[in-house]
Amino acid sequence: MAKVWFITGTPISSLVISLVNNVLRGASVGLGFALTRCALLRGDLVIATARDVTRFDKLLSDPVIDLTHVYVLALDVTWPESQIRGVVKKAAAHWGRIDVLVNNAGKGGAGISEEIS
Repeated sequence: MAKVWFITGTPISSLVISLVNNVLRGASVGLGFALTRCALLRGDLVIATARDVTRFDKLLSDPVIDLTHVYVLALDVTWPESQIRGVVKKAAAHWGRIDVLVNNAGKGGAGISEEIS
């Protein structure tokens, strides 16, 4: 059975994590985009989020992607928690479940651990 992936760049509260069976942590660029494409190519269902859903135009115009397997939603970390919860509920209702949460938000830094915060 195909898994349902929820791939987002927005930190998700513990309430949302309780909806999923597996947890990782964006979907429109970099690693998140690669995971989104990979999950779709293996036949899984993906709920992909980004601040600007037009960032998925490349993915949605890819002829090898089954568009019936991807559900794109706008989601922004700066939104109020109630609005984020609404998007998550909409996402979970789309296919009735979320099996894998990928929250790929974050930034990296370089330096000696004792010298950086």
